Amino acid sequence: MGEMKWQKHEQMGEHYVHLTHASGLRIYVMPKKLSTVYALFATKYGSIDNIFVPGESGEEVTVPDGIAHFLEHKMFENEDGEDTFAKYARFGGNANAYTSFDKTAYLFSATEHVYDNLRVLLTFVTHPYFTPQNVQKEQGIIGEELRMYLDEPGQKIFYNLLEAMYQNHPCRRNIGGTIESIAAITPEILYQCYQTFYRLDNMVLVVCGDVTPEKVLQIADEVLPQQDKTALPVQRRYPEEPRAVVRDLVVDYADIAQPLLYVGIKDNDVPDTPAKRSKKAAAVDVLLEMLFGKSSALYNDLYENGDVLAMRSYYEMSETYAYACIYALCDDPMKVRDRICACFAQAQKQGLDKRAFLRAKRMLYAQDVTAFDSTEEMATACMDAVLDGYDIFDEIDDMAQVTIEDVEKVLNAMFVSTQTSASVLYPYAQQEAPQA
Repeated sequence: MGEMKWQKHEQMGEHYVHLTHASGLRIYVMPKKLSTVYALFATKYGSIDNIFVPGESGEEVTVPDGIAHFLEHKMFENEDGEDTFAKYARFGGNANAYTSFDKTAYLFSATEHVYDNLRVLLTFVTHPYFTPQNVQKEQGIIGEELRMYLDEPGQKIFYNLLEAMYQNHPCRRNIGGTIESIAAITPEILYQCYQTFYRLDNMVLVVCGDVTPEKVLQIADEVLPQQDKTALPVQRRYPEEPRAVVRDLVVDYADIAQPLLYVGIKDNDVPDTPAKRSKKAAAVDVLLEMLFGKSSALYNDLYENGDVLAMRSYYEMSETYAYACIYALCDDPMKVRDRICACFAQAQKQGLDKRAFLRAKRMLYAQDVTAFDSTEEMATACMDAVLDGYDIFDEIDDMAQVTIEDVEKVLNAMFVSTQTSASVLYPYAQQEAPQA
């Protein structure tokens, strides 16, 4: 077992313990005297990882879309016939799981019997059980979910935007796959993906709350298998992606009362190291808050004139793709889209306001700090950081150290018309709405 290392942030007074377990698993324990313990067991494997070369074979493999999400669902089924949620229920654990584009996470929160719940988590995720019968059953269940999501407004406008921005990258495809793609999933394919991506050295365990590192490690020692140190890591393959977006506008309709607008900016220049990615994310987050946050001139003008009921923004970055998104609930999406694009152009022409920069930076830094009052937010931020290769405290420091020059650099590099798409969703009643 690796040596237990303490990491401390002096200014914040926060700390955590980490080590690499004998199994290869990276373990992070964040002792915190809060009422709820939150634990995440996650793998660096998501819906975009459909073309890969397993370390043992050297031959490229292509698997059906939606398999990472399908695998996540099937992990809750056990050979003893007892559902995993029933195992958690015995110990008062509240469990869940999710699959994103680049990771799969299994989690629980609990106020009692924490170590029993942890044992359940580590046991079921390391013991897959796939049969033709339970795979066929799951195909029906997920197929129904996919049919329901076809008309879900949030899903529709989001994936319409990604399809408008990306021509080839698999982030343009639904995390759950399609009814046709999941029909091609077999137990053999599931086991291959599990053995390739659920290697413990590709995973991380984060436990945050009123726990001791020693007890967490004791459970890990009891449950986790030893690592096969001769196995080679997986090679992931992604297609080449053009810099320009596919379409600058996509219009669709849904069962909604108010039109929705998503404006996406495709970021083609993803930094090649985790440290650089963390620093860039801080700069983009500050820029978006300056231009579109609740204290921004644009937001207040649009809101006071009744042009938007709500407006938010966020930046999504992974190792192989990144984009910024501004979304609004509004009566006239085309008008708001034009105002958003004009806001970028004006900022590029006139430069950024120093006071707005400092205000946005202080607000985001305060958000990062207050996240340490929540075991869920702490554990999730730690998991995201570890799987991307940096430290959770780096994120705090990068926000503290970001400069207005850093923000102006991303403003001028990212926000160009050929990298911008808009996705609009109108109520069905507005089928005759203008499309340009």
